[in-house]
Amino acid sequence: MFISKLTINERNLAGLRCVCDTYQAHQTIWRAFPDRADGGPGRILFRIEPVRACRSVVALVQSEKRPDWTQLLSNGILTEALCKDYGPEFRAGDVLQFRLKANPTRKIADSSDCGADGLPKSKRVGLCNEDQQMDWLHRKGQSGGYRIVECRVSARDDLRTGKSGTAGGIRHLAVLFDGTLEVTDPDLFRSTLSSGLGSAKGFGFGLLSVALLRR
Repeated sequence: MFISKLTINERNLAGLRCVCDTYQAHQTIWRAFPDRADGGPGRILFRIEPVRACRSVVALVQSEKRPDWTQLLSNGILTEALCKDYGPEFRAGDVLQFRLKANPTRKIADSSDCGADGLPKSKRVGLCNEDQQMDWLHRKGQSGGYRIVECRVSARDDLRTGKSGTAGGIRHLAVLFDGTLEVTDPDLFRSTLSSGLGSAKGFGFGLLSVALLRR
């Protein structure tokens, strides 16, 4: 895998659109990867980092294939793009600091939309209660090779994206988790790290960033 750290140019119109609309960010970031005719982009996860006063806007991109940021740099959308190989190794018991911007959801039956068999289809709804959000994160850990040690919800927002052809855009609940976790199953955790957590990954959710605290 590869990790890229991008500095977005807000003075560039396309760059500003990336900051304001995660669908535009998706469309722009994917331009740095092969298209379908050349084998496709592979798995990509990204996150626009929280904007802080007097600081540039940064995006983190985790990818299966090596990106080429040359075009986005030359047309002024990015002012800087750093990329490095990313192949972390973990052991059971490792304690990691983490950050995750996620779209916590659950599936419910939608009686207004039935399939050919007459049964209601399912739809995703956001988990708006903080206790529900924390329960969601703990459940993901049970199947994802980690255990939450400490966690806080740093930010919560309701994001809309302007995907064309969708009336009013698409709405996503965005929750930023920061804390520490313990690796319980290294192989499973590596798979979780590669795949991301939760839904709406193409809209800037699911990238789990970690840093080792101790062994």
